[in-house]
Amino acid sequence: MKKAYNLDAIKKELANPVNIYHIIEHEATAAGFSKMALTMNHPAIALERVSKMDQIYLLDSFHGLKLGAKLLRHNIDYSKSRGQNGMWLVVWVGNTTAISFYEKFGFRIVVTDQFHLTDTHLSPCYIMLLEYANNNVQ
Repeated sequence: MKKAYNLDAIKKELANPVNIYHIIEHEATAAGFSKMALTMNHPAIALERVSKMDQIYLLDSFHGLKLGAKLLRHNIDYSKSRGQNGMWLVVWVGNTTAISFYEKFGFRIVVTDQFHLTDTHLSPCYIMLLEYANNNVQ
């Protein structure tokens, strides 16, 4: 955690032009954020020009207000408007709430993978994909 979330690491992430951040507010208060990147291919996905949803977070106190759905919709629209053909993401296999959330938007599990939490610890995860041509997300 100290390595990934120290001030220097965060500054570096924010300065990287590949990373696209969106912040969602509720009643003039920052409620959550997302981090995505355009045209980030994955070896398990044959589709080209796909965005990667790298992070999407909402503070606990804002759950239940449909802000997460609004933020994800915004990212999908942003991706589509930049000529992308889909969006993929990584989700831990045990996070059934998130998996269900993404499935409501048309994401489907493509493959099971391993997420490197540390140099010595792997966590099972799913790669999920949303193909824009095959859904009606507005």
